[in-house]
Amino acid sequence: MHTIDFRVERELGGAMEITPLVDGDSLVDLVEQFEVGRRFDPAGAYGGLIPEFYDFGPLEDFFVSGFPAWSDGSEAVRIPVLGCGDCREWGCWPLECTVTVDGGDVTWDGFAQPHRPEWDYTGFGPFRFDCVAYRAAVARMAAALSR
Repeated sequence: MHTIDFRVERELGGAMEITPLVDGDSLVDLVEQFEVGRRFDPAGAYGGLIPEFYDFGPLEDFFVSGFPAWSDGSEAVRIPVLGCGDCREWGCWPLECTVTVDGGDVTWDGFAQPHRPEWDYTGFGPFRFDCVAYRAAVARMAAALSR
């Protein structure tokens, strides 16, 4: 079982950026190491997400069931978990994954770079989190953003 947390910090002219931390390590760094090892080009060109730049809806819902219109939370959904390292726009260069809630676990797997569908992320993840701890981390992140 992995641990999840979110770093919340000011970036790009004062906007708040959120970066997932898996087992204490930045997801940005983890995926960069993976992509460099696979010789993907460009490798590791990711940054956190900036909710101010896009309406993700309530983040407590987004990180469980995706955008409000995508799912009712009863099935796996693919969401962006990182955005472009330059502009932080998730549509520009996202890292996406499938989020599955199954009983007491939340799993991130099926990672993909939609602009490079030929890139194979087999071996990156899956990351399985305790559902209670996951929801608590998301709630802390959302609270930090609202301050």
